[in-house]
Amino acid sequence: MNNTTDNGNITDLGPGQIIYSNTYEVHRIAAPELLIVDRVITPIWYIIGAIGNPLSAGIWLSKKVRGNNSSALYLGSIAVVHTIFIFLHVWVELQQAWGLQTYNRPISCEIFMVLYITPQYLAPILILGFTFERYIAICHPFLKEKVCTVKKATTVIISMAILAALFGLNQAYVWTYDYPSGVCEIRKQAEGFYEVWTWFSEMLIFVAVPLTVLLCNILVIREIKRINKFDVGLNQGDGNRGSN
Repeated sequence: MNNTTDNGNITDLGPGQIIYSNTYEVHRIAAPELLIVDRVITPIWYIIGAIGNPLSAGIWLSKKVRGNNSSALYLGSIAVVHTIFIFLHVWVELQQAWGLQTYNRPISCEIFMVLYITPQYLAPILILGFTFERYIAICHPFLKEKVCTVKKATTVIISMAILAALFGLNQAYVWTYDYPSGVCEIRKQAEGFYEVWTWFSEMLIFVAVPLTVLLCNILVIREIKRINKFDVGLNQGDGNRGSN
């Protein structure tokens, strides 16, 4: 029979067969130096992000800046999402680097995983929205006044947030609190779904979306170079006519 320690982190299956079901315990036993590095470096990034992101959000979402600038809504929303993610990541850090029980509890396990993954889905999608607006403004300037409006940007951002939340809701089914081990882990009945869903969502959000962003940026750079060459040729032509 399996014997579980009081803290629910280590499961003894017999002589020489021990399963460490908690990330903190794995690092504490196998690589304690990683915990030291994590505890020192991660708070530095927290401080930078906790200061920079709210400041950026405050600037971009201020009434003066966002008034007629739809791109400001995207940039401000990205800063807000990053701020939320940093706050949620603190709970992960407290558990994985310090061994504190944060979301390793019934119900909070499922809720936290939904909240934790949703900003990770939303940030790349918002970047795609901002990049597409820039592509329209540079490559199709005559459509800018019609497409790149504050009202439409607000609608798109809300739609993106709903889409990311729907993607994130799947985590409530995938994750569950396991009473014997005392950790938040993948539900056994959902292992097949988790593998398929992870491949689908990861390829869509973290591969297809960044590649689309890259393509749009390449097209923008090409268009800017073309415009610059045209302006240079036009100026040279004006100069030659003036000298004549």
